[in-house]
Amino acid sequence: HRSALHNVFSALAITSIAAYLSNPLIFSWGLTTMPWIPFFFSSAIAYLSHIFLDLLTKSGVALFWPISEKMFRLMSIRYDNRAANFFFSLTGALLILFALV
Repeated sequence: HRSALHNVFSALAITSIAAYLSNPLIFSWGLTTMPWIPFFFSSAIAYLSHIFLDLLTKSGVALFWPISEKMFRLMSIRYDNRAANFFFSLTGALLILFALV
């Protein structure tokens, strides 16, 4: 779980594919000037923020898999830590709210 889909290479590949596949939908909304760019960056931010949060857990993440299986971590927070989950959920919700305002 924290290797094949939790690395910089899969983040780039998956967000690129998602941006490419979103083009027909975005064009149907009437947006025609490089519509994939905002979708790519918003998808990349979402994907990379998930990886960043997993870097804070005890398990860590294999950031450069398949080149290296070395696990990286920044902290040792348990994934089920209620206080940490509340803090990061609230922070994410506030960031979304501020972005919309």
